[in-house]
Amino acid sequence: PYNSDLVDKIVKDLADVKGAIPNNYQPLTIHSLQKQADFYLQSYLNCKNANNYFYSQQNDSKVQEVYGQLSTTIENLEKLGLEIHNATQFDDLGDTVIADYRNQVPLPGNLDPQSEDYADLQFWTQWYEIYPTLNLPIQRQLFSGPILNSILQMFQQKRAGSTPLNFAFYAGKETLLASLLSALNIMTPECLLENWRSQKAGKDVPNPNCNYPIFASNLIFEFYNDTANPYVMFKYNGAAMPICDGQTKCALNDFATYIQKITNGYDLNNFKKWCNANQTQSMGAPKSQIPSGYKFTTMDTVLLGIIAVLLVSLLVVAFKARNVKDEENENTNDNENYTQLQLKIDA
Repeated sequence: PYNSDLVDKIVKDLADVKGAIPNNYQPLTIHSLQKQADFYLQSYLNCKNANNYFYSQQNDSKVQEVYGQLSTTIENLEKLGLEIHNATQFDDLGDTVIADYRNQVPLPGNLDPQSEDYADLQFWTQWYEIYPTLNLPIQRQLFSGPILNSILQMFQQKRAGSTPLNFAFYAGKETLLASLLSALNIMTPECLLENWRSQKAGKDVPNPNCNYPIFASNLIFEFYNDTANPYVMFKYNGAAMPICDGQTKCALNDFATYIQKITNGYDLNNFKKWCNANQTQSMGAPKSQIPSGYKFTTMDTVLLGIIAVLLVSLLVVAFKARNVKDEENENTNDNENYTQLQLKIDA
């Protein structure tokens, strides 16, 4: 399906390029949804009833307290010509600086990535990214519930022999990973703050597993089904993490109880009820074909209508293209071939 010689050449050319993933590999999305319809990987954006929690914590007393403790760092950054007028702008600056550093781009203000100011800025950006979103137990339960219960269901189906699925891969933003890590009590706003304060005091971090998901971070849930006592393991960036009240190997039944506990039963259906989400589309395991007895919904009809309009529009464009002057025919034919190729791919 690909030219191996060409791939080898590309990899060779990237040999000296540093990236978050070796050879700058970037996984390609196979199935994707608009964020309004994505209740698994972007649940934190699809719960209107939870927005008040975010807004009430975005600039609360805790934010002001921590922001005030960074006043010296803010002054040092301003001396480098960087503007910081509030907590949100401080966060935006950190987001830019971290991305530039990971992409080997000179940092704003020539900030030294090995400096204490950089470390403070990175802490603030990571902490402030999740504090308003994941500070409360209800937020962690809601935003992790749909995907964690879906993972549990996949494992239970595999145990029962009712699914041929052996591997599922999801790609999302670090906020998704942070939601799961917070629900699993591995990385929370509290432990990030506690670790930072200990480091500032010259002490060892009290929570070594509490690390914000940086570029190319990954979470892996493994289900071992080849024994009389099936169990689950959870790995964060390759390291096994304690779940199920401190166990790295969690029996499947215990895992089910654990997921029920940390999500408070907020599976996809209960998430929608609590959040008053009226969207009917949801993510599921990819299907190779339309199941027998499938009934087209209103959304299906609308999508088919849109496709029909696009096809008619393309036919009109193609028809008009035939009437251009002869000297433009060569370019026109190239455009028509490209359009047809796109249609075949989409189909």
